[in-house]
Amino acid sequence: MGKRILGIDVGHDTLKLALVNGNKVEKTVAAPIPLNLIQDNRVVSEESMGEFIRSTMRENGIHCSEAAYVLSNENIYSRTVKMPKMTADQLRINLPYEFSDFISDEPSKYLYDYAMLPNEDEEDEGMSLMAIAMQKEHLESVRRFMKKAGLKLVKVAPTMNAFISIIRRNKDQEKEYCILDLGHRAIRMHIFKGERYEVTRTLDVGLSVLDNVIAENLNVDVHLAHTYLISDYENCQRSEYCMSAYENITMELMRALNFYRFSNPDSKLEDVYFCGGGIQIDPLREVIRQSLDLNIHHARELLPASMSTHGMSTYMQAIGITFDAKERNGVSRGKTPTKRVINLADAGEEKIDKKTAAAAIILIIVAATLFSIYGVAGRFAKLYKAQSETNKVQHELDEAYKSLSDYNMTEDQYAHYTFEGMTTEELAQVEREDVLKLLDEKVIGKCEVEYWSVSENILNLRIVGSTLEEVNTILQGINQDELVSYSTVSTARKEDKTDSGSKVSVTADIVVYLNGRTTSGEE
Repeated sequence: MGKRILGIDVGHDTLKLALVNGNKVEKTVAAPIPLNLIQDNRVVSEESMGEFIRSTMRENGIHCSEAAYVLSNENIYSRTVKMPKMTADQLRINLPYEFSDFISDEPSKYLYDYAMLPNEDEEDEGMSLMAIAMQKEHLESVRRFMKKAGLKLVKVAPTMNAFISIIRRNKDQEKEYCILDLGHRAIRMHIFKGERYEVTRTLDVGLSVLDNVIAENLNVDVHLAHTYLISDYENCQRSEYCMSAYENITMELMRALNFYRFSNPDSKLEDVYFCGGGIQIDPLREVIRQSLDLNIHHARELLPASMSTHGMSTYMQAIGITFDAKERNGVSRGKTPTKRVINLADAGEEKIDKKTAAAAIILIIVAATLFSIYGVAGRFAKLYKAQSETNKVQHELDEAYKSLSDYNMTEDQYAHYTFEGMTTEELAQVEREDVLKLLDEKVIGKCEVEYWSVSENILNLRIVGSTLEEVNTILQGINQDELVSYSTVSTARKEDKTDSGSKVSVTADIVVYLNGRTTSGEE
């Protein structure tokens, strides 16, 4: 049995987790990312992202200490290059020059890695490799919020490498693959020849296009429109306006495919594999199937048989990034490079030389001996005793804080009784008692609330088992309260209940923006 690794795929609006143990996927989770936490393909708040990943793991019973992270294509530069045969050390020196036409900033601000590719011509004496470059600052940011989530990074690699790791496990290494990622903001067409990455075409016609046409035709908020799309409210997926949008999306796909074939006249592409959130939209898949002259598959067919189960196509990147996570990138000095896996998990981290560490330990021992000889050890013994007593008191204090960890709600509830030393922003935060009153009057008893939480002046709550009409009624009641500025529904999904016949119910994540207390008066 292999060791557990958590694959993490952070999209624009959805976090996808896949807990992989050897050739088995133990659990998969998709959670909507809080609004504005991702901007321009970067995490805005490392603290919030770390806590969001940690809480998602905790709520879904995921216990794992090691993680593999998928880098967005937009955050890296990648090239397939041909170079003369050289040693790994020589390649490490020359690699930055291969990106001189792409990077305008200082090369020292970037990290570089590569994976060797088989030569297309067996008589070729050169080296083929896939090389990438990414900003050091971005990788450090990923390390920081993963650390806040309590996870150790064992692999960091781009999207295409997650797919390459999957393709490598298929026997047909000469086959041409097209993996179609139907995302929310864009559709990406990734094309490979065996494990050799060819190109990615990004089409700015994702599922958000469908949200917009539903919002326009049903006169609803775009977030609620997304709920309608996912739950197929009133059969909107097969509405005339959605079918027209499907055709526009398919037209863009055909243009991208024709351009690739024109640029690669020797192409033998026959199969396309669907992945991403869009595979849940059956009519969209059917329109694409009828329009493209290719064999249509679910991407899960590329996974090992033990993983190729229903629903896995949505988590392809999170699963694929965990493959080869334990293959290290170290190579012997003076040797020709042979590594086949890109992994930036250890890049840029300073390593402690074993010989240097051993010498330092010997020096410490000698110094300690000299201190003992000259009577300094007695003073250090007193200092050590005092430090031990301090540590003991600190340990007792930590235990006391730990025992009180369940009383945070009490602390929040009564925090407003003192205002001394508080900032203007803190004084303007909403009263927690007012929030409890709002929940009691507008929500509790009218529906089943799975959880709720308040951060600053934002109330988050999840409603389960209610119909869309009931959710809308609750939203209207909330918005009428003078404490509320406005509220939104961020996501919902369809559930079938059969206890008393069929019934369409939703799980709705509601974000309520509250009016805080005024700071002009005194209490």
